[in-house]
Amino acid sequence: MPFNLERTRRLLRSFDFKTLFIEELGWDHYTSTLDIPVDGQNFILGAIAEKSGMVVFLCEPSSDKSIPV
Repeated sequence: MPFNLERTRRLLRSFDFKTLFIEELGWDHYTSTLDIPVDGQNFILGAIAEKSGMVVFLCEPSSDKSIPV
């Protein structure tokens, strides 16, 4: 399947990383979570895709809508 630049841009703009990595880039499904403490707050990272041992995690904002920097 050839790389579709327009679809890739659309997926990036809509923050649809799971579809981007799995359907457009051909990565494998992967499910796992990591609970990461940062400055007294816990952030949950959810795995969305894996390829050759490299895993893509998505960081959800904390309850106050912040993300680690």
